[in-house]
Amino acid sequence: ILSICIMLLLTVSLAACGNKDEEPAAASASAASSSEEEAEEPEEVVEEEPEEIVEEEPEEAEAESTEEPEEPEETEAESTEETTVPADLLGTLTETSYVNDYFGLRYDAPADWYVLSRDETAAIMGLAASNIDNEKILEMFESTGDVTDFYAMATTPAMEGTDTYNTVNITIQDIGKLYGILYDEKTMAEASVDSVKEALEAQGLTDITTEISETEFLGKPSVVAIVTSKAGDLNMYQKQVYLKNGSAVACVTATAPVEDKTDEILSAFTADTDTAATDEEANEETTTGTASAAAGAIVEMPLSSGAVSIDGDLFTLGTGFGEIPGEWALTPEDAEKYKEYTLNPMSTSGSAMGVYKEKWGYEFNSFHVMISVVNMSESSIPYLEGDIDYLDIPGINRSETVPEVILPGGLTLESTEEDFIAVYGEPSHVYEDESTEFKAISFRDGDISLDVIWSKGKIDEITIMS
Repeated sequence: ILSICIMLLLTVSLAACGNKDEEPAAASASAASSSEEEAEEPEEVVEEEPEEIVEEEPEEAEAESTEEPEEPEETEAESTEETTVPADLLGTLTETSYVNDYFGLRYDAPADWYVLSRDETAAIMGLAASNIDNEKILEMFESTGDVTDFYAMATTPAMEGTDTYNTVNITIQDIGKLYGILYDEKTMAEASVDSVKEALEAQGLTDITTEISETEFLGKPSVVAIVTSKAGDLNMYQKQVYLKNGSAVACVTATAPVEDKTDEILSAFTADTDTAATDEEANEETTTGTASAAAGAIVEMPLSSGAVSIDGDLFTLGTGFGEIPGEWALTPEDAEKYKEYTLNPMSTSGSAMGVYKEKWGYEFNSFHVMISVVNMSESSIPYLEGDIDYLDIPGINRSETVPEVILPGGLTLESTEEDFIAVYGEPSHVYEDESTEFKAISFRDGDISLDVIWSKGKIDEITIMS
């Protein structure tokens, strides 16, 4: 998710620099509006190097009457905005500012900065693409479902006598309802930086370091990916702040060559609290909204996702025990006991822990979930830092209070055997004891197995494991 953002923006910052050889007052326009330069330069070069512009000449010849040079820019802008990004996620531009109501932020350009128009941003994106000589990265660049909604750059060089400029931009992507629930800002940042280094190396940058941290942005702590690298002898500094609202993600990226001024660049953003979309509107995570958001997502998920929605909280196999959403906790005595335990490399816990919500109490028959964890790393870790590999909901019929439980495909505690077969196909195993009205059915999808036990015609236990 957004794995190409950092690489792209470093490429853009370098590519854009070479277009700045006019005076500061007009430099901003010349840096971004490569279209004007492209319209002029080929005509001057035609006489000296006609062979190099053979393909451009027809476009230039028609430029005066048909405005053909602008067509590639418009096409680029249109193709970018024809992604899955809804229009209401995008911001409003002026010559000196950018306001995004959905993410609740505002940018007011400092006196020596220039805000690019949509067409100019599209031209910069095209210029960046033309400088990518790695086929794999170019394919990633062209296939990303994001929009560069905002781009601004300084009008004075970062170092006197060079064509290097500080830049900032915002890339927006709609990652979908399901991933909007499953991934938070930190998860996305961690997933991104793994591929960033490879991408930057492919573009010839060296001494690359990446780090996930927190920074103060818009008056609150935010996740930031910090990247440093070298382009030749030039130091490059970058900070990418992740903002998430529902299923939409905005990446605010500050890039500074020569000297690390990324914090100064980001300080031009302020919170636009009057127009920000509320959490209730975007995330549906109010008391009544959380369940519907998780339920709406899990209906579309296959059994192989290893997910279960319980009381509106999405449990997923492979997720860290400490990342369980909601207010789930171990019993006080277990919390004290397990915090001292460790998990050996490549091993499972071998026993299950009960997690509860305080509102149901910790009694034996209170509704709870049994979980075991696994350590797939090559070093020992604290027990409670393991990933969930087993989830069991026992004694459902004995619990006085039972919350909403939803399985992949939208199956619930009210679903019948026929419902399960209709969604998951024929079971891998069936056991039945008619004398006690007991029936156990197992389903398998990839590495995930699901066991459902009926007692006297009602679901009494559900187990899902990898």
